[in-house]
Amino acid sequence: MRLSSYYTLARLAHSDTALARGLDNTPPTEAIANLRRVARGLDRVRRLLGHPLEISSGYRSPALNVAVGGAPASQHTRGE
Repeated sequence: MRLSSYYTLARLAHSDTALARGLDNTPPTEAIANLRRVARGLDRVRRLLGHPLEISSGYRSPALNVAVGGAPASQHTRGE
């Protein structure tokens, strides 16, 4: 699913850790709406800078967030 000109849902939800540990990192509907807003903002930043951005983590499921030692109230779990 394309979220913006440069970003897809697959890219912002990709996690090597989730794959290695067999964790489902599929964002719920509410998080997808947030990721769409984030992706559009990232598009603007990319255009301003004139080069691609390296995004290492856009969304983390609650289980993945725990696995990587994320903050309990991490905005990653909401796609923010």
